[in-house]
Amino acid sequence: MNSISFGKTTITSYPEYFEIADNKKTNKLLYLSASFVFIAIYLFDLYQNDFDFGKVSHFKTISAVLWLVIFALQFWLINTESKIEKSKIKEVVVRKNRWASIVIHYGDKKRKIDGFSQDEAEQIIKFLMNNR
Repeated sequence: MNSISFGKTTITSYPEYFEIADNKKTNKLLYLSASFVFIAIYLFDLYQNDFDFGKVSHFKTISAVLWLVIFALQFWLINTESKIEKSKIKEVVVRKNRWASIVIHYGDKKRKIDGFSQDEAEQIIKFLMNNR
C-alpha cells in the first residue's frame, strides 16, 4: 500500500484500486446543511403566517426555491467517487490554468482533482502510472 499526499488530498494505492481522499465531500456537506437551514427558516416563517404565501416576501420565496435547487444538486453531486479501479483507468491528464487539475478517465467516467502546482501534478501522475 503506497500513498501520496499534497495539501488536503491523499491518494492511496491498494492492489485493485486507488482511493482518493479530498475535501470535496466536506464542502458539499456544508452547502447541503446551509441550504437545509435556510429552507427550515423559510418554512418556519411560512408557518408563522398560517401558510399564506401572500404574507411571505417574494425575496424569501425566491431564495428558498434557489436554496432548494442547491440542496437537490448537492444531494445529487455528493456521491463523488473516492475509489477508482485500476483496471478501468484509460488515461490521466493535466489541465493547466492558474493551478493544475488532474483528470482521471476511467471506464466511461472521469474524476477531477483540483488545486495543485505543476510539479505536484506531475508527481501525482507518475504515482498513478507507476502503481497501476
